[in-house]
Amino acid sequence: MAEEIKEKDGLEGVDVAPGSLEVEPEQSANTGDAELEQARHEAREMRDSWNRERAEFLNFKKRTNVEMGRARSHAIKGFVSGLLPVLDNLNQVLMIKSTDPALVGYVQGVEMIRAEFLGVLARENIQSIRPLDETFDPMRMEAIAVEETDTVDREKVIEVYQDGYIITIDGNVEVLRPARVRVARPTKKSEPGTQNENS
Repeated sequence: MAEEIKEKDGLEGVDVAPGSLEVEPEQSANTGDAELEQARHEAREMRDSWNRERAEFLNFKKRTNVEMGRARSHAIKGFVSGLLPVLDNLNQVLMIKSTDPALVGYVQGVEMIRAEFLGVLARENIQSIRPLDETFDPMRMEAIAVEETDTVDREKVIEVYQDGYIITIDGNVEVLRPARVRVARPTKKSEPGTQNENS
């Protein structure tokens, strides 16, 4: 048996007592426990590090998506603002009233172009606002003219000079351009005791 151990370990010429190469069981158990605890500690550190890296990446991804969305919205708003005068011109053409068949066909063609144009804007969450007969809203409308009348009980839009446009971004509505309108407001009642003394 000793000869076999010598041959395996290349220890020819060295006397090796049987069992002398075996490790003490208690020492082996202690070494194994320490190595296992070290491995568990390293695994915990790696898991914590991975969780931190993953959280940082997810936060970075969210920030990037928000910033890209804002940049895209800003670009769309700038681009569309440049196209609004074109839509205004199409709207002016549609105001033409004529019985001439050639002109009627022309106006109908312009109406189709305008409808397609508005469809493209709608896909980008942009809508036109034409607030005729609505309550005046200074956040979405610009009053070009105001007149007092007894026929209304609140500030009301009675004519739209130019359509407004709004865009919806992440559920928030922003005004690209306010509608330009004429507003009727109730006639101010004179205060008691302020009437002309001669009357």
